[in-house]
Order: sequence, then structure tokens, then C-alpha cells
Amino acid sequence: MRAEWIKVFTVKLWWGLLVASIAVSAVAVISQLANSLPGMTFASSSGQRSLLASADVAEVFSLVLGIAIITAEYRHLTSRPTFLIEPRRGRVVAAKVVVSALLGLIYGACCVAVVAAIAWSWLGARNIGVDWGSSDVVGAIFGALVVVALFAVLGLGVGVLVRSQIAALVGSFAYLFILEPAILLIPGVGRIYPYLPGAAARAITQPANSSGPGVETLLAPWQGVLVLTAWGVFLAVAGWRLSARRDVP
Repeated sequence: MRAEWIKVFTVKLWWGLLVASIAVSAVAVISQLANSLPGMTFASSSGQRSLLASADVAEVFSLVLGIAIITAEYRHLTSRPTFLIEPRRGRVVAAKVVVSALLGLIYGACCVAVVAAIAWSWLGARNIGVDWGSSDVVGAIFGALVVVALFAVLGLGVGVLVRSQIAALVGSFAYLFILEPAILLIPGVGRIYPYLPGAAARAITQPANSSGPGVETLLAPWQGVLVLTAWGVFLAVAGWRLSARRDVP
């Protein structure tokens, strides 16, 4: 664990992605406030949940971080001393999973704090109070934390499986932004959509009374947590089992 923390914090990538995730989260919530749809009210707890859920855009950056944590080792050949010093690769992958999840929580916490501060200031200037104790607001805050943390673990699992940093990044983006949304449009196949990673993430943070493509098919938030966790564990374990059969790159 100590070695993995040192690896992460001795390079600039982690804080560069953190700054980018905070900036994009801020833009997302400001855009939602400035371009609210007719009839949308941020005085309701569901509207405020929609605002605070803007922090989940950090999932893309935590996914990239998770991929980089393992693929950078293969790219720069530091995997050789890593696996030679600790030949039990399962322990290495497990340590990276924990570090990825903790970093994802840090990313999520920072983005939620920034989004909450912007939303509170903006709404306060219009004499609208934020209902911090409502289930919608609490669900959005904790949902964003969980989603961002688990996407870091998903990224790590993809990186262990694919090895190539470019292939892992391109493949992940193509899946999330092209393939998964397309699955929803295929008759019959669309029934598996709620159990896919992106849909599970939406189920965790999506307001219950919102509308949009696929909203009616989403799981309950707690089910989304279980499904997304299962995907993260599955990819990490599959990557570990596959890496155990490969030579040290």
C-alpha cells in the first residue's frame, strides 16, 4: 500500500486530473443553473439533487486515473521490479484497487464540495435554501462519491485486462459514450441496459422523477451500487487472473 501511494504521488498526473475534474464539475453545475429548463425549480429537493449530482462527471477522470495507475507501469516498464519484488500479483492488484478507490473518494469529495459551494451560493443569492437533510440531497452527495470511487476501480480493472494505455482509454470512452447508449436502442437487447456500468452509475445519482432516454429502465440506487461494485470487482479479479498467466512485460 505504501509503495502504491508513493507511485501515485510522485507524478503530476493525479493532481492534474483532480484539477480537471473539479473544473468540469464546476462548469456542469453552473451550466445547469444558468440554462435551467422551463418549469424546473431548484427549490425542490429533487431539483437540488439534480444540481449536486453534477459532481458525478468526475467519474471520467477517476476512470482515467484508475487506468493510468496500472498501465503506466506497463508503459514505463516499472512493472518488472514491481512483480519481481512481489511475485504474488494478486496482492499488487489488490493494493492498487484500494488505492484507486481511495483516490476516487478524494476526487468525489473535492468535486462534491465545489459543486455544493456553487449551488449553495447561487441559490442563496435567490433566497432559496438547500435542504441538506433531504434524502434526495444526501443521496446525490453520497451517490457521487460512490460512483467516482467505483469508476476508479473500473478503470484499474480495464487497465489490468488490456495493458495498453491508449487501447484502454479509447476502448473505455468508446464503450461509455457510444456503445452503451446504443444498446438501449436495440430491441430486446435493451433489457440488459440497467445492468451495465454507465446505467448503474446513473441509477445511483439520477433523480427519481427526472425524464430522459432510459430513465424508466434504471435500477434503484442501492441496486446500482451493487451492480457497479460487482463490475469493479469482476474486472479487477479477471485482470488479476489474466495477468497471473502472462509474463512480466
